[in-house]
Amino acid sequence: MLEFHKNKITLKGAKIGELSVISRRCIFQGKLSRLKVGRETFIGESNLMLHGHVDIGDFTVINDGVKIITASHDIDSKTWSQISKNTTIGDNVWIATDATILPGVIIHSNAIIGAGAVVSKNVGFGEVVVGNPAKLVKKRKNEVFCYSPVRFIAPFEAWIGLD
Repeated sequence: MLEFHKNKITLKGAKIGELSVISRRCIFQGKLSRLKVGRETFIGESNLMLHGHVDIGDFTVINDGVKIITASHDIDSKTWSQISKNTTIGDNVWIATDATILPGVIIHSNAIIGAGAVVSKNVGFGEVVVGNPAKLVKKRKNEVFCYSPVRFIAPFEAWIGLD
């Protein structure tokens, strides 16, 4: 079921890595050609605003309700012109439910973004951030991870299908 959706967005220009799973209920605004997703990454029912490029690494989890915003407006512009910035999310990142990632943010590999966090600044390697605005609460101890988030859901998807 999800494979059809992945193929559909790939046909519109997105680059999606092998075995990555993207919810059919994921909302895309802007050009899908600005989306690049690594391999074995899971994206739930999220809202990706593709006015700037969004580059998501391998083995990353983006839970339901996450918003990735890549543009805003110039508050000093007489015409309220749009400013777009690229967003980069590294490998083995977990972005928990209802988090918001603001334009231009870089989330380095192994980071965790807590549920409901609003991320307006870059997040370093292995950092765990929570809150609004997101603040560092700890650094992860492990630097190497060997799991695949999509392999956990593969048997479930094969059994009942996901939409």
